[in-house]
Amino acid sequence: DAAHLPPAPHAPTVAAIAARDYHRAAAAAHHVGGGEAAVAAEPAMKAVDQEAATAKPSKKHLRVKKLCLTEHEALTYANRGIYVDIETGQLRCSCNHKPCDKWDAYGYTRHFSFKCHKKYEANRLDEKEMLRLREAKRTYLRMNPRVGESSIRTKRKKTAEGEKLLSVDELRVQERHWMDMWKDAKNMLRQLRRGVKEEAG
Repeated sequence: DAAHLPPAPHAPTVAAIAARDYHRAAAAAHHVGGGEAAVAAEPAMKAVDQEAATAKPSKKHLRVKKLCLTEHEALTYANRGIYVDIETGQLRCSCNHKPCDKWDAYGYTRHFSFKCHKKYEANRLDEKEMLRLREAKRTYLRMNPRVGESSIRTKRKKTAEGEKLLSVDELRVQERHWMDMWKDAKNMLRQLRRGVKEEAG
């Protein structure tokens, strides 16, 4: 049910801006110094290009991967029609009895707003149906007690992300590093422009 939309384009990072400014500085140096200044700046520019290519995006630019709810978490929606099929072990919704074990919290919330589910809640979710759902939930929890759920979910989350997220302090150090590089490139451009003006004057 969840619509898959393309990710929004990322804003340019500080690393990309620093690399761009270094290339501009090299072009200006080549124009002013006949290529000697550009040759002198080449090692620094290569270092910037290498760091820009290998730099990880900041936390706000990382795309959040969908983390499916566990059976115990999904059964908090039992009063909305969610149950676990004892035969297959799959989560299903009572409105159409289709599997829903690949949904995250947003997927469930979005599904509950669909016409087919609203019709189920209006016409079929009576006291008898609620009794069936409560009994199905109790049966599953009795057969599968919640043990170490938080640690399991933490492990699954780290596996899904596939990489270590930087802490706030580490992000600040990284951003400060790229900002210093950007300032160095800006100062280099300013000096080269000043040299161009002096030669023209």
